[in-house]
Amino acid sequence: MSININPKKSNRSDIDEPGINQRRRNSQYIVFGIASRKYGVEVEAISEIIEYGRVVKVPMTTSCIHGLVYLRGNVISVIDIASLFSRPESQPDTRSSIVIIDAMYRGRELRLGFLAESIERVVELSVGDIELRPEFSVELERRYTRGIGIVEKEMVTLLDIQNVLSVKSIMALVESQYS
Repeated sequence: MSININPKKSNRSDIDEPGINQRRRNSQYIVFGIASRKYGVEVEAISEIIEYGRVVKVPMTTSCIHGLVYLRGNVISVIDIASLFSRPESQPDTRSSIVIIDAMYRGRELRLGFLAESIERVVELSVGDIELRPEFSVELERRYTRGIGIVEKEMVTLLDIQNVLSVKSIMALVESQYS
């Protein structure tokens, strides 16, 4: 099973410094669980969501590289975001999914996936539902977040998934683990 998400691509030049688009009233986010925490990613950043299936582990890679999947003729790297955030590695089960995005690397589009231990729901958040990133948060996590969404009195960390899954970020982590 896969969910195709075909959001309308927007011109991202109207996003302000903190990363929250002040001109749009509402944005949809997919809320998912990783390492007992709730995260959200804007729907327009996602290409599709597939069931967690056969993932091929790659020997001698960093823990943030969960493995590879073969999807409609393409080999896609699957990233474990929990490992990127220095949390225990994700333990996929029947509720797990792989979220596919299109990232840019050296001027070309690259498909990447990340492991979500569970997909909770899609929510619509207004600018008023989003708190800016706390100033006291860890710099690493601040670099990868857009803010904190308040969903039914629960806090959801809203990720800047293009930053999280940028090849530059992942390579920096790999180099730090092997140096």
